[in-house]
Amino acid sequence: MRTAFLIGVIALITSALSSNCPSFFDGEQCSDVSCVNGGFKKDGVNACTCPSRYFGIQCEAVKTSTPPDSQSSTGSSFNILNINLFSQYWGQRTYSNIQKALQAHYAMYSNGYDAYNLLHTSSTPYLGPTNDPVEDFKFDSTKTEKFPLPDWNDAGLYWCYTVPFYDQIVNLIRNANLRSTVITIITEHPPEPSDSDLRAAREAALSFDVKINVLWINDPTYSRCKVEDVAAFKDFVGSTGGLFVQLQSEFNDDVVQKLITRVFMTHYRPQYVAIQSFPDCSKAQSVSLPIDPEVGQPYSFVLLGENTVPTEESFINCSLGSALYSFDKQLAIFQTPHLTCSTLQIKATGSCSAIVFTNAVNNQDTLDLTIHTTYVKNRSVDSSRYAIVENVPFYPAFHVETPTGSDNVLINSVSAPYDTTWKADVVKRNPAAYEWTTSKQITCDASQTNSLSLSISVVSVNTTVQRAVRVACIPPLILSTTVPDITTLGPTTPPQPTTNVVATTNATSTTQDPTKCAIGTPSASFLFAYAADVNGGTFYQVLSTIVNEINANSFNYGSLDNVRIDTKAGEQLKYNTDSMSFSLSCQKTSPNATIAADPIHPSDGLEAITSFLSYHIDNNNLESSMQVIMVNRLPVSSADLTDNQYDSLANKNVKIFPIISVNSLVEHTTFEGRSGAVYNRIAAQTNGHYIVVDDEIHDGSSDYSQVVSTLMKTAYAQNLLFTRNIGVNRVGNSIGTVRIPSSNTKYVTVTITVTLSVVDTNVPQAPNRLILAFKAIGANTETVSLDFLNPTNVTNYNNSNFYTTTINLQAGYDHEIFLVYIPGQDRNDLLIRLWIPGKVYHHAAYVGLDDIYGTNELSQVDEYSGAALRMQFLRGCYGDQPGTLLITDCNGEVSAKYDASQTVAIGSIFKNDNQYTHYPFVPFFCDSKPREATCVSGSESKFDAQFVTSDYSISLSFQCRPGVGSIDPSCKRKDSNGNYQCSLPAPFKRGPTGKLTDCSNHGHLEFRQTESSDDAVYKCICEVGYDGESCEKATCSAQNTDFLATNNDYHTYTVVLGLETDWPYTLTDAKEYFGLGSLTTLDKIWKYQLFIYCADGRVDMLYSGSSLKLFQAAFDSHPICNAQAVKGAIDLTKVYTTAVQGIGRNVKGVIAYFSQVSNMLSVSLDEFIPASQTYQQQVFVFGVDEDSGSKVVRLNETIAQAAMSTGGFLIQSSTSDDILDEKFIPSLLQSSSSIALFSPTQDKDFSFFTENTETVAYLLTWGVGEDLKNKNDGLLNQCFQSYNTSLSCPLTGKTSYQIAAKTTQPFYMAVYILGDVAPRAQIISDLDQDVSNSVSTTTSNTKAILSIYVDEKYTIVPNDDDQGVNRLAQRNGCTFGWTAYSVFNENFPAGANFVKITLQKKTDGIDQYTRFFAFGTSAAPVCQNGGTAETSTGSCACPADFQGPDCSLVKCPENSKSNAWGDVCVCNDIDDVVCARNLTSSDFFH
Repeated sequence: MRTAFLIGVIALITSALSSNCPSFFDGEQCSDVSCVNGGFKKDGVNACTCPSRYFGIQCEAVKTSTPPDSQSSTGSSFNILNINLFSQYWGQRTYSNIQKALQAHYAMYSNGYDAYNLLHTSSTPYLGPTNDPVEDFKFDSTKTEKFPLPDWNDAGLYWCYTVPFYDQIVNLIRNANLRSTVITIITEHPPEPSDSDLRAAREAALSFDVKINVLWINDPTYSRCKVEDVAAFKDFVGSTGGLFVQLQSEFNDDVVQKLITRVFMTHYRPQYVAIQSFPDCSKAQSVSLPIDPEVGQPYSFVLLGENTVPTEESFINCSLGSALYSFDKQLAIFQTPHLTCSTLQIKATGSCSAIVFTNAVNNQDTLDLTIHTTYVKNRSVDSSRYAIVENVPFYPAFHVETPTGSDNVLINSVSAPYDTTWKADVVKRNPAAYEWTTSKQITCDASQTNSLSLSISVVSVNTTVQRAVRVACIPPLILSTTVPDITTLGPTTPPQPTTNVVATTNATSTTQDPTKCAIGTPSASFLFAYAADVNGGTFYQVLSTIVNEINANSFNYGSLDNVRIDTKAGEQLKYNTDSMSFSLSCQKTSPNATIAADPIHPSDGLEAITSFLSYHIDNNNLESSMQVIMVNRLPVSSADLTDNQYDSLANKNVKIFPIISVNSLVEHTTFEGRSGAVYNRIAAQTNGHYIVVDDEIHDGSSDYSQVVSTLMKTAYAQNLLFTRNIGVNRVGNSIGTVRIPSSNTKYVTVTITVTLSVVDTNVPQAPNRLILAFKAIGANTETVSLDFLNPTNVTNYNNSNFYTTTINLQAGYDHEIFLVYIPGQDRNDLLIRLWIPGKVYHHAAYVGLDDIYGTNELSQVDEYSGAALRMQFLRGCYGDQPGTLLITDCNGEVSAKYDASQTVAIGSIFKNDNQYTHYPFVPFFCDSKPREATCVSGSESKFDAQFVTSDYSISLSFQCRPGVGSIDPSCKRKDSNGNYQCSLPAPFKRGPTGKLTDCSNHGHLEFRQTESSDDAVYKCICEVGYDGESCEKATCSAQNTDFLATNNDYHTYTVVLGLETDWPYTLTDAKEYFGLGSLTTLDKIWKYQLFIYCADGRVDMLYSGSSLKLFQAAFDSHPICNAQAVKGAIDLTKVYTTAVQGIGRNVKGVIAYFSQVSNMLSVSLDEFIPASQTYQQQVFVFGVDEDSGSKVVRLNETIAQAAMSTGGFLIQSSTSDDILDEKFIPSLLQSSSSIALFSPTQDKDFSFFTENTETVAYLLTWGVGEDLKNKNDGLLNQCFQSYNTSLSCPLTGKTSYQIAAKTTQPFYMAVYILGDVAPRAQIISDLDQDVSNSVSTTTSNTKAILSIYVDEKYTIVPNDDDQGVNRLAQRNGCTFGWTAYSVFNENFPAGANFVKITLQKKTDGIDQYTRFFAFGTSAAPVCQNGGTAETSTGSCACPADFQGPDCSLVKCPENSKSNAWGDVCVCNDIDDVVCARNLTSSDFFH
């Protein structure tokens, strides 16, 4: 269940919302705590006094997983606010009756109250010299055991004037520390109208559960205040659950005195048994009453509403006495000695209410129940509102106490008199301050009195009682006329078609005119090779097909070559420039079996390929060429091309199509040592096909002619759109992505050709299954599929391995291609080609890194050279459209390396002297072998690159060979994606030679011409929010405004004591060792906690709160632990998790564990680090072996590592040692500390520096002690030592410390600087993050990225021993203005790790200070609240309502903020119904 949000309220008493400080803080330095939810500060202490319903350092709402703060007893109090300004007749005489009623009340309850508080006016308004009223009201407070009301004071001015006493209600509540009590206001005058004061008074009263009664004296003669003058005041009183009583008396009125006395009875431990209201009482309404046990006091029936009275039957059945009425008959009070009726029926002129209560005899009465109530949206939240908004659902939660505590109380059920359909069972929660909560929610109605009835069993006396609590229901203050439907938040329009890069594949088509783009001298060449002994009829039909297609598509092919192969004498290629010459040449050298080589001779067809290659390389007309070879016999098994020849063919995009008849295949496989395997390899590496076809028919309808016709219509006349070679053992269905260019029509027609690899010994066999599916990526797209074994969809020829079909795909979309392939008995590989029209001249070439303009084409692409594609078009074709390039390996996967997916922006396109349009792509550094090759054997080094611009697309290929030459010494290391990265300062470089700028993962390289047109560079084009030559300077996407993020002070102090039966004085000793006995202040600590952890696993909280005094006093208690010490019985992980339950992740603090039997402690780093790494609590483990004499039993190193992973340390000693410096922890807690040195493997001399001679530093060691001290005699002479186990050395008076530390074995060491240069650091997932959202893991791509906050006096410089491993950069618009990270694929090992940062003073540029940041590294992030681990960054992908490294922090909607610990959201305003409904929407709770 998600538990992020609740209905809440923030009342920033100190006006924090109007300041520039983050939430909950105020003051010039934003260091003053702002109290919320009605809390306030007093006595100059920077801590909040909180309402009973709220806990935490700022009175914020907390979750039930948090141990509740200690709760002080409410006690009883009698409180009067006396506006002692009365008229001479009605005012004076009525006031006299109130004075007498008070004395009667005192006499009635002789046991008295715990406290008495009187706040009264001490000044009188008067008319000034100009007859202007002077109303300088003053108030005096009185605290005595029992106060009399002072003599009456004249009103001074005789009209209905107002008195500003709303603020005095607040002052009385705060100054007298009132809670769960009543204030009675005596007044003849209404309060001064002030919305802000009214809201503050209402909030103070509701939050501290203070009911407000008013005794209002009505004087129609002199003051003449009317009912409407006090209407708002009366509503305020009603909202608190108090009574508004109108009085007017002329004489010594016994009836009025009795009425007032009974109103005063609401002060004295009232036990409410029924509260109910009705909107219409013109007919009698029933109030259910319990059969309540005797409590020794009468029951009072308070009836509210005009002329409200009990029915005659109820008057008799309930044994009611005579009524006591207010002057306006709006209130009547009846009494009965015993509750004898189960129902009270009442009636009135309009609406009416009934309140039934009794009073406990004294504070020892078992049935004197104190009921604390709060309202929460989710039951995982401990406490929340003191009032709720109308119609917003909530769970009531309760805490019930008797004079002997709360353990003997059970709540059985809860019902709602105002909603008779609602009754709920009760669930007990632990830990929780409000441990009882209902099983279901309810809403309230602000137009009536809302209450809940509780059935409560008091176990100690075996008695069940009914008690009623009033529900404070606030009418909504509508801040917006519409309530947003959060289920529809998000984009308002469907997403548009997308591609993997910024491209124009979904742009409006700008088809180019072929006549404009045609070239006079085409550069590609075509070869038709044919065996001397192929069938003549088949040959002529094929020749005719080829010539027809050449005539129909004359562009781009400048040389038309032919050669007859497999002759006895061997023949040379014939080169022709037009189709007629070509046709005649072919006919002149047509097949002739008489000149064919003897059958025993293998084919020499490869010689035709190599001759063609050699000739056209020299003549520069090889790129995009094509070969059709009619094969009639097979070459020798060992026949193959060289790597260089394969490179030339692939890199120049020469497509080769060997074709053999099925009869020739079967016939020639009988010859030993022959194989057509080389043709399979050639077809795979040149994007061709090796085809077997039936040639039984020798006319134009033959399969042979139709296959060649398909090849000429596609490979000759169209562009290759997509190519993939599928190995038979491939796993998975996705074979890659193809980009369909834009078009003026919705669809683009694509031709598909597929062949199965040829098996020498067999007639081709069909596969068991072959399906291709194309899924367009984007909204409103389609998926189409083709079954290649269905003849209605696909053309396949008898005894052939060749399949072809056409398909319409949506223009402008990327399509993911899926393959379902179940091979047949031959287990063939699969070659898939897609073709698309593209009758525009192009020329493609790969150039090297240094040849930026592409003057010299690469003959070979290797891992070091970088393949930079240059795509050229004639006469400005497509120069007005960007171009994209998608490079995939032989598996069809887009490489994770840089520049596998690129865009050439319009600004990068240039034209050469011939006005050719050039698309200059950035060098891509390939890998000669994919990590897991499942492609066709022999093509593992082949890469395919699809170019797209507007309506034009073509796929090109290249072979990637192992690197040639040497790698720059500083660039030999790789990042997690295989990119070579260089250890150099900014601008950062990458690539084997270090000549390309690295764009820090937040930009991409683009070709850019410099001011001199003769020069150009590859320049980083940074993403929005990044700049710098390497895009290393981020602008934070959202600035960190959390004051605690940069505040380096300690704000929490937790002590956990490991106890066992033999050492009962551990608390006393710990108090001494930690210097708590004489400590008078820790002014920066907000919260103290004291736990005991018994050897039997029991954990108890002795204190949790904000009082240092109470914290110190808790050490004087004597908890019992009846368990013998057991080695490893106490788990440090549990110590930590117990301590942080009540502490936020963004608060810095100390957790000190202390035990006098040190080996009881154990820890597993695999458990400890995930539990601790998202907090900022430093663990210091103090192990004192009291019974070991002078010997210290060295603990396991994992304990030291666990402590150090938090920035803490392990200290051990024995009784005879004075190792524990009692000043260390108090001094640390009062400082802004940093760590100057940190090492678990120190074995040599070291030094550290401070800025000021007054700075105090503490050197702590573990694993060495006396030896180190002796080596530094005179420097370490103030140390506390434990033989050769530990040292604790305070150091001051210098700015440079040199420590001689050569020892026989490494030791653990830390230097804590108290004050001085103290940066803050946090781990982030990316350079634009200003809030910590990541942890260090062994699975992340690189070491942790640190963001660092430093004072503006300093800059960060490379460490002396860094060698460029850490990249440093300053950022814009960030609170944490620096970043430090490593790009190398070298993760931190699991356990405690440290990063060193060097700061340099700006003023002199000389003084440097090293500081260390410690953190734990885990195997993977542990995500909460439904988050998903992103192992590459060590972060969690969080649901929309959560954030933080582990999704444990809430992300609050508008008009709300999180509590201090970041786990609960509360609305800024209690009346904000929009916020309340948003936070209680079902979308936030699943």
